[in-house]
Amino acid sequence: MKQTLVYILFVSAFYNALGQVTSYAIQNTITDISSDAVCPDDPGFKTVVAKTKNYILSQLKSYNYTTSVRPGPFNNIVAYSGEITTDMGILMVHYQPRCTGTPGYALNPGGIDDNAAGIGAALEIARELAGLPGVFLVFIDDSCGKLLPPGAAYFVDNFPFLDKITWGINLDEIANFNDTVGSANIPESFSQLLPAIYEMIKEDGFRGNFIAGFADLNSTSIAKDMEGIMSLYGVKMYPFSLPYPASSICTQGPLMGLCLSINGPFWLKNIPILELTDMSPQRNLQIGFMPNTTWAAMIANGVVDMFEK
Repeated sequence: MKQTLVYILFVSAFYNALGQVTSYAIQNTITDISSDAVCPDDPGFKTVVAKTKNYILSQLKSYNYTTSVRPGPFNNIVAYSGEITTDMGILMVHYQPRCTGTPGYALNPGGIDDNAAGIGAALEIARELAGLPGVFLVFIDDSCGKLLPPGAAYFVDNFPFLDKITWGINLDEIANFNDTVGSANIPESFSQLLPAIYEMIKEDGFRGNFIAGFADLNSTSIAKDMEGIMSLYGVKMYPFSLPYPASSICTQGPLMGLCLSINGPFWLKNIPILELTDMSPQRNLQIGFMPNTTWAAMIANGVVDMFEK
């Protein structure tokens, strides 16, 4: 039986600036594309999504990427700048922002963490990887929050080069930071979802920086490589193993939440995807939020190193 591995990364108190991705550039992206009126029911929602799409395309073209918006009901963006090979890695993010009014997202104004920070990191990674063969950059037209998000599912079912993708990384919420007294209150729902992580962090709560990395068994080698790379940036990755196959996780049981992000449809196609996320919907909801773009840049530099291996 396949297993799903769960990794949690903790950042040290010191930032080892080994890479070239800058927090300043990520902050610029957050500033440029964030908005306070992006709920699907708001009149400005389509405008905000279109603005984000055009911003992404403009940045990618400035780095000399070949870009396309895939035809169909979703505006999924695909970019590459090197040769398309038979062994492609994929870096992906969802680019519909989660709105201020969404339940559980009151501290995510304008989609700052979900997912403007991920977009900013992905664009900086794109700048660093420009010209490197064997890399697809994919920006999925989804806000996530739905089981097997439809934009991602549509992409997986219709992308003509899917058979060339052999591994990938998904950035989804990577800039949540809080060190405020009182942020140690862990929702009961979280303990039910991920009991192993809950036991490890329940004494300290969700204060400070951490990133959880989710992968099915196919992605074990990716997770191990990422663990080694991130250790160079002062990050310790702790592995957990949960005895559920991806096919079960994405369709039933208490771990269905692991497939609320865009990695789920890829897992079901047996494509190894490592999702990096700060899990902000499950933590610090009662505390004010400020994005930690230095932390996001450190993660982005680790991802650059991973693709350059």
